[in-house]
Parts: sequence; C-alpha cells; structure tokens
Amino acid sequence: MVHIYIVRHAESRNNARNKKLVQRSHDPPITERGRRQARELGRYLLSRRMQHRPRPDNINNNKNDVKDHEDSNGTGEAVAAAVSPSPTTPWNFERVYVSPLTRTLMTAAPLVAGFCGTEPSSITTPAGHSHRSAGQNNGDGDNDDAVVPNGTTCPSFHVIPTIFENGGCFVGSRQDPVRKTPPPPSELKHGLNRDEMLNLLLSECRASDDGDDNRKDDGDDDSKVDGAASLPVVLPDIVIDPGCTEDRGWWKGGRESDRDYFRRCFSVVDWLWKQDKDCMLITHGIFIDTLTKILLNVDNIGSMSFLKEEDGDEFLEGGTLVDGGDVPKLDSFDSYFLSGNVSISCFNFDQERRKVGVCFLNQPVIDPEVRTGHSLGGIHLRHNEW
Repeated sequence: MVHIYIVRHAESRNNARNKKLVQRSHDPPITERGRRQARELGRYLLSRRMQHRPRPDNINNNKNDVKDHEDSNGTGEAVAAAVSPSPTTPWNFERVYVSPLTRTLMTAAPLVAGFCGTEPSSITTPAGHSHRSAGQNNGDGDNDDAVVPNGTTCPSFHVIPTIFENGGCFVGSRQDPVRKTPPPPSELKHGLNRDEMLNLLLSECRASDDGDDNRKDDGDDDSKVDGAASLPVVLPDIVIDPGCTEDRGWWKGGRESDRDYFRRCFSVVDWLWKQDKDCMLITHGIFIDTLTKILLNVDNIGSMSFLKEEDGDEFLEGGTLVDGGDVPKLDSFDSYFLSGNVSISCFNFDQERRKVGVCFLNQPVIDPEVRTGHSLGGIHLRHNEW
C-alpha cells in the first residue's frame, strides 16, 4: 500500500488578479499571501512527520519528551535520534515531485528549507550538471541516509516535467481555443531552465529560512534570480529531471493540445501505480481535477452506478431502493474536484488488488485567514467556504 499526497500550489498572481483588468501570465510567481501559505504548508508537513515518526527503543515513549542520547564516541555530546520512516507511518513520504512551473517551485521552497538543517546535500542533473557539497550521497535521487537535526529523515525532491498545469507555459487566456498552427516566435515561452530553477529555489529557501514575511512584491513577473551561488543555504537532495535541462527552458513552447494533455494525465496515473514508496506531488488545480477523475473513474457522462448489498438488494448511491428493472438514468452533467491553494488530497494505492482508496480530498492545513479557493467550470470554492 502506497500513499500518494497531492498538493495544489500556493496562490499565484494569476489566481489573485482581476481577470477583467489584468492579463494572464504564462508562468506567474506566487503572491505575498501565497508565500505565507507556502510557509504554513511547510511547517504543517514537517510537524506531521515529527508527530508520526517512529521512535527507537532507547527513547522515552512520551511523545512530549523527545530525549537526546549520547553519541557512540563517548564524548557525552547530545545528538538527535533519527529513524528511517516506516512504510505504514502516515506523512512519511520519501519523495516529493514538483512541477517545473514557477509557482510550484516557490511553493515547495519552504518545505525544502524545513529539511535543510545543516546537512550536506546535492542537486543532481544529467552528467556534467551536478551541484554537490561535501559528504553527500551518490546523487541517485533517493536520499535514504539524509537526516535533519530534528530527528526525521529527509525526503528527496524531484523536479519533473510531467505534472505541470493543463496547457503548459503559454500566452493567452484559457478560454481561447487551442491553435492548430504554432504561435509566432514572440509568443513562444519556454519556462525556466535548470539554473533558473536552482536559483529560484535557493532564493526562496533563503527567504523562508530568514522568516522574511515582509518581502516586497514589486509586480515584476521575471522569476530569474542572479547570484545563487552566494546564497547561504544548503538544500536536501534535489534531482532535476533531464527534461528540464534545456538552456532555453523546460517547455517546448506554445499551448498543449487537449489530446496531449489527457494522454499525459493517463501516463502520470500509470506512473503513480509504479511508485514503491509514499510520495507527494506539488502540482496544479486543473491537473489535480483530471487526475482525481481518472483515479475515481469519473467519466462525466451522467451515469450513476449502483451498490449491491450482501442480501442481493440493489441500492442507488444515496439509498434509493431499485425494485427490479433497470437502474434509472440521469441527465448528463459535469463534475469538478476543486482544490484550494496548498490544500492536500491523499490516495492509497493498493497495487496487489489494483484498488485506489480516497483518504481525503481538498484538506485545508493553513490558517483560515489566508486560505484562498478555486474555480473550475464556473463552479467556485470561495476562501470562506472551506
């Protein structure tokens, strides 16, 4: 059984803009409120891992009394006890997969910073593009031995070019029809390249580590940050997928077609079935909606399946008895799974029996004062409704 946690990014400038007055950005950063959301998400996830982490036999079982023990060299120095996560322990995801868009990278940064501590770390890309500090593992993406000073193991972070938002990195409104011909070169956007992703993560980690809640938002959509090498922060193991290493940017340019989008979503679901460890995805609202529909076999054609009780009676969902005959058909309707910013959904994947269990959907984990909602298909989840 594998737990898959799915997180929507923090509030972006596109989310916050007045849609009648402000044009959509192809790759917006998050807002100041979004930064606070991301910090609260990071603190929440780290606290849940601390709360549920396994404990060694020689540590006091009182969860409110975390006891240090002496190191093995007899010096008497106190060192934090650390234990690898158990497969059955909740919230002990071992990998975090992040979309390469700016808003998801910025959302992930406080979580990355929360696992930094003083541990050595590596940033791994294809051969010849490795950033590493002394004493780290072999950079294979599974940082099994990395431990942060608070006593919990550190997940590896992977930037992958398959869980980005519907359409990709494109100019224009989502309501515009997808062009059948390539857009002019002036409208081709390619997103961040490897170095720009690294610089952005380092910059945001430093801001999170400093607790910079008053960072100025100057309205500039340019997310490129210079001078990352001088930033005084050490990251846990980060793997940047080869598909994100193009010098011009990870995205091919233009807008993804609906056909390509749905093919990508189905391929991601197939990939999720192959996960052998608990993991987390930091991704996007429309993409989460589509993944959820695929996982739950929601086809949006308005059919309603019935449930069979052990005694043979058949019931419609909602408890209406079907007294023989055909199951009544409903008029066709569309369904949407809305996700507020930095909300979390969780699914259990039972690979042996090929079953998916829903643990929870759209779970809020941040202060109600900074929650922001979601809108899909004209259906709205407002900030004060969840």
